[in-house]
Amino acid sequence: MATDIRSGLMADDYRNRVYQAQLQNHHEGVIREMQDDHAEEVRKIAARHDSVKKELEEAYTVQISQTAEEMDSKISNIRQEHEMRVEREKRNLDQEFEKIRHASGERVAQYKKNSEAQLDSLRKQYQASTESLNAKAKKTRPTT
Repeated sequence: MATDIRSGLMADDYRNRVYQAQLQNHHEGVIREMQDDHAEEVRKIAARHDSVKKELEEAYTVQISQTAEEMDSKISNIRQEHEMRVEREKRNLDQEFEKIRHASGERVAQYKKNSEAQLDSLRKQYQASTESLNAKAKKTRPTT
């Protein structure tokens, strides 16, 4: 009976070892499968990350390009506005200059006219006084 118990224990021990080896093989297979699944999931996540990163970089590049175009457009508009303002100011200054030049020309013409009138008046006065002196001189001269 002791041999039966002993052989039963050995058989139980052998069965336990076989069962333990099967469990260990099964768990190692499950772990390998989980590692493979995990590695695949990590590859997928990395691929998605790269894809999202690339999309973000492209979107950022597009946004930068759009912003640059908008800024170029604004600068162009500002430049045109300033050029128009400068041209308008030049026209206004040219008109003002022409008004001043015209007014100065009129004043010079008026001064010239007044000066000529004064000269004519002085000539007439000089001539009248000369004639008057000549007439007085003729009257005061003895006739011979």
